[in-house]
Amino acid sequence: MSYPRDFYFQASSGEINGLTSINKFGSNTDIDTGSVPETVWSNGGEYTFASSSGFISVVSSSNSDNSGGAGALIIKVQGLNEDYRKIEESFTMDGTSSVSSVSDKWLKVYRAFVVSAGSTESNVGTITITLGALTLATMPAEESQTQMAIFAIPVNEKGYLTSITGSILRSGSNRSADLALYQRVNGVKRKIYEFNIETTGSTTFTKNFKTPLVFNEKTDIYVNVINVSTNNTAVFASFNVILQ
Repeated sequence: MSYPRDFYFQASSGEINGLTSINKFGSNTDIDTGSVPETVWSNGGEYTFASSSGFISVVSSSNSDNSGGAGALIIKVQGLNEDYRKIEESFTMDGTSSVSSVSDKWLKVYRAFVVSAGSTESNVGTITITLGALTLATMPAEESQTQMAIFAIPVNEKGYLTSITGSILRSGSNRSADLALYQRVNGVKRKIYEFNIETTGSTTFTKNFKTPLVFNEKTDIYVNVINVSTNNTAVFASFNVILQ
């Protein structure tokens, strides 16, 4: 039996040579009116990009995340090195003692996830990935995956952003939030797209771009919350990029 072929399915499955599909998603569960702008990532606050590369460190807030514990045993970190080439490295957790990278020097971290765990089947504590004093990513407890609507286009590739989604948690009083998609390249950050979500209507907004937004190599892409109506607002965002 034959099935209709879908371009996005083929890009995700690797059937089309030279194309890779990337989904980035994140959450920021506590944004206040006086704290904006904040990036949609689990650490909170506005994301700071590294200005130089180096070896990264990984540490948990719980000693259960160690090679013989009940939590995360091994995590994999993905990102870009100092030449903006894609790299990944596995780290054997050592609880509240940090573990450092041993291969490439890192410039970007855009994803980390648990690949081996004990009886809890996830990380028990919050796992933090740092470059010196700078936090590049965090993995919330029990989620086994970083939450960060942040990505960087590797060298010698272009990124085609096909869709973006935002949502707001419906709790307490009526709430609203303004979100914006940014690009950052050559030391300049630029707003590319902006939208609003609110609890009085639909709590979710999705935009599918018939003509994808194009981003050149070495470009950071991220989502910021630029305004909220009420303190303690929780916002979620995601976007899809096809690399060529």
